[in-house]
Amino acid sequence: MEEISISAKTREEKGTRANKRLREQILTPAVVYGKMKPHLILLNKENLHKLVKAHFGENIIFKMNIEEDGKKSKSYPVLIKEVQVNPVTDQVQHIDFLHIDLKEKITVKVPIELKGEPEGVVKENGTLDQHIRELDVECLPTDIPEKIEFKVEQMQIGDAIHVKDVHLSGDAAVVNDPEDIICMVSAHVEEVIEVPEEAAEAEGAAEAEGAAEAEAEEAKPKEGAPEEAKPEKGAAKEEGKGQGSEEEKRG
Repeated sequence: MEEISISAKTREEKGTRANKRLREQILTPAVVYGKMKPHLILLNKENLHKLVKAHFGENIIFKMNIEEDGKKSKSYPVLIKEVQVNPVTDQVQHIDFLHIDLKEKITVKVPIELKGEPEGVVKENGTLDQHIRELDVECLPTDIPEKIEFKVEQMQIGDAIHVKDVHLSGDAAVVNDPEDIICMVSAHVEEVIEVPEEAAEAEGAAEAEGAAEAEAEEAKPKEGAPEEAKPEKGAAKEEGKGQGSEEEKRG
């Protein structure tokens, strides 16, 4: 595994105000802990920024050389544990280093990389879903794998890769649940929008009401249409009177 040296100085000041003042002096406050009691240190901001930008997220062992009272102490093997970055300036605000023992196992997160495109995606319009993107690996610091790769070209719809399918060299071991699914190829499913029952009933009632209103509107006499002729009252009486006279004549 790659090993890079870092030079640091012991710092006495601590706290928000002190750290702000140190940053103005192109220095970055940091701390080392783990196999040693917490040790407050200072690093050159520019060198540290380049270092973190190039290697943060990778499990690289750094050789930390701490200068105290103008004298360099022995080197400490460390890993980057946490980095605080200013979201506006993208400058490192603070960094935590973990002091480790190269002869003792540690647990680190190792990224997973999927290689290729599954046949189930290319030929059957399936979808490759990755559920886990990094695994917890227990091993010696010098045996930390850079990444865990899987070739997925042969995967068909329904195929899955589980944690138990991971095989590491040496004494390294994955500590995640063996049955957890890392990735799988699923059939493409068309999105179906379900309408709640209450909404469907309300929509049906609205349609029925609209139909009733349309029917009533059609039943109304249209403007300009001729009305049915109604017999006049006088004409009816005269007609009745005439019929009576004829009967009298006949009688």
